[in-house]
Amino acid sequence: CGGQAAVDKAAGLSCALAAQLSNEALERELLALFPQDPRKRRGYSTQLVYQPFAPSLQELFDSAQAVQEPFWQKVQAIARATGGKAVAAPLKSMKRAMRKASFKYKDHRNSRIIAWYRLTDLVRAMILYNTIDEMYAGLKYLIYDGVLIREFNDRFQKPMPGDYRDLQLSIEIGGHVCELQLNTECMVQVKDSSGHRDFDVSRELSAAIAEGEDMEVCD
Repeated sequence: CGGQAAVDKAAGLSCALAAQLSNEALERELLALFPQDPRKRRGYSTQLVYQPFAPSLQELFDSAQAVQEPFWQKVQAIARATGGKAVAAPLKSMKRAMRKASFKYKDHRNSRIIAWYRLTDLVRAMILYNTIDEMYAGLKYLIYDGVLIREFNDRFQKPMPGDYRDLQLSIEIGGHVCELQLNTECMVQVKDSSGHRDFDVSRELSAAIAEGEDMEVCD
């Protein structure tokens, strides 16, 4: 689907979008406080992107359900305009959302306090392309279409452990932050047959054991 040459060709576009979204002063403070490589953190986010404050997971789900249909309509429109294939994902389950937030966003001084509003992938979808060039052309369309992009992580330029890759975007629809991934058909086939989720389970399991928690959190 284009290989490393296509990834290298898109580096300039990727850097330009990342720079457009960055806050230099904030970046300096984050680098002083946290590991420089976000892949070594529990939460991979590279920007401070939150939902409007929600004191409970149920309230966050209510907000997510309200924007699910308009988000999906927008994703389909982008796919049609860029020659991609829109792939819907169900609303993340309450059970999975609770486990993810407990793992990544729990206050370790008080385990009863969880920052539910940091969950930005309850509403999600994917657009698949045949080639890497087409995928990055889809990204360029998003930039100029006026979509409100709150966070962009190019995991083709900086692959995840296990070499899994995608273009991950947090976009705002109706005041709610949703996750949109752009990817290629062949990469998704690799993901389904090997192991991005296996890596997530492994790190969550290791953390659960270290903290003396129930290993069922990773089922």
